[in-house]
Amino acid sequence: LAIDYFQCEPEELDIEIIHVKKGVFGIGAQLTCEVATRPDPFQSGLDYLNQILVDLELPGTVDGFEVDGVITYVMDCSNNAFLIGKNAKALQSLQTLVQQVVFVNGGVKQKVIVDVDGYRQKQIDRLESLATNIAKEVIHSKIDVTLDPMNAFERRIIHRALSGWAQIKTDSIGEEPN
Repeated sequence: LAIDYFQCEPEELDIEIIHVKKGVFGIGAQLTCEVATRPDPFQSGLDYLNQILVDLELPGTVDGFEVDGVITYVMDCSNNAFLIGKNAKALQSLQTLVQQVVFVNGGVKQKVIVDVDGYRQKQIDRLESLATNIAKEVIHSKIDVTLDPMNAFERRIIHRALSGWAQIKTDSIGEEPN
């Protein structure tokens, strides 16, 4: 009945049995249950980010797309610096929250990226340039270099940018979050 009513597939439904009455040989048996459709995880993340903009009274837009199982949301508002925060901590926190919303509504862990006005791509370009410049300097001077502490996202970019360099070896040292 629920499949016909909601016009969906069985795996799109959450069913909770409320009461079961067995009856005699099946006669008089009753089953009471509560049925709801599962929200779309992608749309849930989009709605969540839009609600954040509304709650913070920031006029703006949120767009999203999914490629190869990675959900990406791009935000743009009147105060992008506020959404990014110092050292992108606000942006990272926002991404963590949205990833939880997507997980709760989808039931499957999915990689989620939240970007504000192209900040992530600018950060990637800046870190790749930094890695290349330092690698050239290390090859020329033969002196090891230690970079300032970075979060996991930044470290991953540095390691990936230098992974193809035969003369360069990268290591992460320290304890989280440094």
